[in-house]
Amino acid sequence: MEKIMAVYDVDACYAERFADVVNQREKVPFTVVPFTSLEQLKEYAKGHQIEILLVSGGALPEQLKEINAQAVVTLAEGEIVSSTGSFPSVYKYQSTDSLIREVMAYYCEKPQPVLVAVGKRAKVIGIYSPIARCLKTSLALTMGQQLACKFPLPRPGKKKRVLVAGGGPAGMEAAITAAGRGHMVTLVEKAGRLGGNLHPAAAPFFKKDIEKLCHVLESRVKAAGVEVVLDTEVTADYIKVMAPDALFVAIGSNELKPPIKGMDGSNVIMAVEAELHPEKLGKKIAIMGGGLVGAEAAISFAHEGRQCSIIEMKQEVAPEVNSFYRGGLMPQVEKAADIYVNTKVKEIVPEGVVCETDGTVFTVEADSVVCALGFRAPYDKVDALCALVDEYYIVGDCSQVGMIYHAINQAYYAALRV
Repeated sequence: MEKIMAVYDVDACYAERFADVVNQREKVPFTVVPFTSLEQLKEYAKGHQIEILLVSGGALPEQLKEINAQAVVTLAEGEIVSSTGSFPSVYKYQSTDSLIREVMAYYCEKPQPVLVAVGKRAKVIGIYSPIARCLKTSLALTMGQQLACKFPLPRPGKKKRVLVAGGGPAGMEAAITAAGRGHMVTLVEKAGRLGGNLHPAAAPFFKKDIEKLCHVLESRVKAAGVEVVLDTEVTADYIKVMAPDALFVAIGSNELKPPIKGMDGSNVIMAVEAELHPEKLGKKIAIMGGGLVGAEAAISFAHEGRQCSIIEMKQEVAPEVNSFYRGGLMPQVEKAADIYVNTKVKEIVPEGVVCETDGTVFTVEADSVVCALGFRAPYDKVDALCALVDEYYIVGDCSQVGMIYHAINQAYYAALRV
């Protein structure tokens, strides 16, 4: 009888890719079925016995009771996972083989929740802060650093050849940490310098702290004894020749360039290029996209004497930014730019950007149009590289586009696993 392993995640790319990879493994005695809708999963469970259910951490225990799976394991976004709540957890973005091994261990052993007795020795496996407010991350990180000094990880039993593809913040941190654990690490970056998107992020006049961070990471890479190879892209042939014991894929993300009419015009420039080379911009700038990148770009360009407009489809600018930073950001954005929210871009023309709001069509005049519509991970390329090795880790924006500290944190804890 066919055994079913169901994976439920709102990220369709993750669920489908995971199912594709595992279903190609001959030694895994399960058929993996992906779901992105909880209702679809519940309906499927009515007619099928689910042996193992892998579910994203956002699902509530009461929502899963109807499914009646033999074993439920949650997919944790964070690098430190703990078996809190009703179900055990595994780190979502580790290598597929490692994830399956952990899941099968839970399935076979069906461990009970660990109870810590007062006065007994205990192992700290994670720190969780339930308070949703500023500085909770700083508190958790500080506690983690202090506890790590008291409970250090054992040294690896084997010295491995580790290849890190990509020299952005995640790649540098992975290289530093792996080298610190005694491995032979080679860090390969396709550009002529380390740092990746730290460089455009540090371009605004008020973000020079990121430039300092980049210098610190570069210094730590050198001090750790990491071999650095620049102006070289990690390809399938490169991996086959080097034959590393472990691979870190940290190749970053690509800027989104939607098929808007006029996008290929000479007056259009991508956000990263605009930040690094503001001399290419005209006097009047229309920024498509009001996320953090677009908002900070408007402040930077206005500081240089340019007239800026922000065009955003959502109801507000930079809604994803934490409230502490956003409180200082938005007054500066409102001074720097004319803001058009709930506004759709219809076409880019030589005179600027043709927009539509509530059925009204108008043109935002501009000499230069900056495309700041976000980033997307190159999943196909990541999968192709990972398929060439047995042990791999996906870190940084090519895992999930996010903040700098998320990338560094993810890479650090991933490298501790090697």
